[in-house]
Amino acid sequence: MSWTTNINGDLVTKTINGVQNVVVAVPFYMEKTEPATDGSNKTVRVRNTVQLSYDPSSPFIQYDSLTEATVVGWVTSALGADGVSYYQTKGQEMLDLFTTQSDSSGTLYWTDVTVYKPDPESETPLPW
Repeated sequence: MSWTTNINGDLVTKTINGVQNVVVAVPFYMEKTEPATDGSNKTVRVRNTVQLSYDPSSPFIQYDSLTEATVVGWVTSALGADGVSYYQTKGQEMLDLFTTQSDSSGTLYWTDVTVYKPDPESETPLPW
Protein backbone atom coordinates (compact mmCIF):
# COMPACT_ATOMS: atom_id res chain seq x y z
CA MET A 1 0.00 0.00 0.00
CA SER A 2 1.03 3.60 -0.38
CA TRP A 3 1.53 6.38 2.14
CA THR A 4 -1.31 8.78 2.93
CA THR A 5 -1.03 12.17 4.61
CA ASN A 6 -3.83 13.28 6.94
CA ILE A 7 -4.63 16.14 9.29
CA ASN A 8 -4.26 15.13 12.95
CA GLY A 9 -6.41 17.52 15.00
CA ASP A 10 -7.25 21.19 14.92
CA LEU A 11 -5.37 23.75 12.88
CA VAL A 12 -3.43 26.44 14.73
CA THR A 13 -4.45 29.94 13.66
CA LYS A 14 -3.46 33.53 14.38
CA THR A 15 -4.64 36.98 13.50
CA ILE A 16 -1.87 38.59 11.46
CA ASN A 17 -2.05 42.23 10.36
CA GLY A 18 -5.81 42.20 10.92
CA VAL A 19 -6.37 39.01 8.91
CA GLN A 20 -8.17 36.47 11.10
CA ASN A 21 -7.76 32.69 11.13
CA VAL A 22 -4.44 32.58 9.32
CA VAL A 23 -3.28 28.96 9.56
CA VAL A 24 0.21 28.95 11.06
CA ALA A 25 0.62 25.29 12.11
CA VAL A 26 -0.90 21.99 11.03
CA PRO A 27 -0.66 18.75 13.01
CA PHE A 28 -0.43 15.88 10.56
CA TYR A 29 0.30 12.19 10.25
CA MET A 30 1.56 9.97 7.47
CA GLU A 31 0.20 6.45 7.49
CA LYS A 32 0.85 3.17 5.72
CA THR A 33 -0.61 -0.32 6.19
CA GLU A 34 1.05 -3.57 5.09
CA PRO A 35 0.31 -7.24 5.59
CA ALA A 36 2.41 -8.90 8.27
CA THR A 37 4.07 -12.29 8.22
CA ASP A 38 1.36 -13.59 10.59
CA GLY A 39 -1.40 -12.70 8.10
CA SER A 40 -2.69 -9.62 9.95
CA ASN A 41 -2.42 -6.02 8.79
CA LYS A 42 0.01 -3.65 10.49
CA THR A 43 -0.15 0.14 10.28
CA VAL A 44 2.44 2.76 11.14
CA ARG A 45 1.39 6.34 11.76
CA VAL A 46 4.13 9.01 11.88
CA ARG A 47 2.96 12.25 13.50
CA ASN A 48 4.28 15.80 13.71
CA THR A 49 3.31 19.44 13.20
CA VAL A 50 4.37 21.60 10.28
CA GLN A 51 4.76 25.37 10.70
CA LEU A 52 3.41 27.63 7.97
CA SER A 53 4.22 31.24 7.19
CA TYR A 54 1.76 33.88 6.03
CA ASP A 55 2.44 35.60 2.71
CA PRO A 56 0.10 38.59 2.27
CA SER A 57 0.92 38.72 -1.45
CA SER A 58 -0.51 35.23 -2.00
CA PRO A 59 -4.25 34.64 -2.47
CA PHE A 60 -5.92 34.09 0.90
CA ILE A 61 -8.42 31.27 1.40
CA GLN A 62 -11.02 32.00 4.07
CA TYR A 63 -10.88 29.49 6.90
CA ASP A 64 -14.42 28.23 6.33
CA SER A 65 -13.55 27.56 2.67
CA LEU A 66 -10.54 25.34 3.40
CA THR A 67 -10.68 21.71 2.38
CA GLU A 68 -8.70 18.84 3.80
CA ALA A 69 -7.04 18.36 0.40
CA THR A 70 -5.86 22.00 0.39
CA VAL A 71 -4.37 21.74 3.87
CA VAL A 72 -2.71 18.39 3.11
CA GLY A 73 -1.18 20.09 0.06
CA TRP A 74 0.20 22.82 2.33
CA VAL A 75 1.73 20.18 4.60
CA THR A 76 3.49 18.31 1.80
CA SER A 77 4.63 21.56 0.21
CA ALA A 78 6.02 22.87 3.52
CA LEU A 79 7.84 19.58 4.15
CA GLY A 80 9.25 19.43 0.64
CA ALA A 81 10.37 16.22 -1.03
CA ASP A 82 13.16 15.69 1.51
CA GLY A 83 10.81 16.08 4.48
CA VAL A 84 8.23 13.71 3.05
CA SER A 85 10.98 11.19 2.29
CA TYR A 86 12.35 11.54 5.84
CA TYR A 87 9.02 10.66 7.48
CA GLN A 88 8.26 7.86 5.04
CA THR A 89 11.72 6.33 5.46
CA LYS A 90 11.53 6.45 9.28
CA GLY A 91 8.01 5.07 9.17
CA GLN A 92 8.96 2.27 6.78
CA GLU A 93 11.83 1.22 9.05
CA MET A 94 9.39 0.89 11.95
CA LEU A 95 6.74 -0.81 9.83
CA ASP A 96 9.26 -3.38 8.59
CA LEU A 97 10.12 -4.29 12.18
CA PHE A 98 6.47 -4.24 13.24
CA THR A 99 5.35 -6.56 10.42
CA THR A 100 8.09 -9.15 10.99
CA GLN A 101 8.67 -9.10 14.75
CA SER A 102 5.26 -8.52 16.30
CA ASP A 103 2.52 -11.09 16.78
CA SER A 104 -0.29 -8.58 17.26
CA SER A 105 -2.23 -6.61 14.71
CA GLY A 106 -2.83 -2.91 15.08
CA THR A 107 -1.24 0.47 14.67
CA LEU A 108 2.20 1.67 15.74
CA TYR A 109 2.34 5.40 16.50
CA TRP A 110 5.52 7.45 16.30
CA THR A 111 5.68 11.16 17.03
CA ASP A 112 8.80 12.97 15.83
CA VAL A 113 9.70 15.21 18.75
CA THR A 114 12.96 16.44 17.24
CA VAL A 115 11.27 19.37 15.49
CA TYR A 116 10.70 22.55 17.50
CA LYS A 117 7.03 23.32 18.02
CA PRO A 118 6.19 26.73 19.53
CA ASP A 119 3.13 27.12 21.73
CA PRO A 120 0.12 27.84 19.51
CA GLU A 121 -1.76 31.11 19.90
CA SER A 122 -5.06 29.34 19.36
CA GLU A 123 -6.44 26.18 17.88
CA THR A 124 -9.42 26.39 15.58
CA PRO A 125 -11.70 23.41 14.90
CA LEU A 126 -11.44 22.00 11.38
CA PRO A 127 -13.91 23.52 8.88
CA TRP A 128 -14.62 20.19 7.20
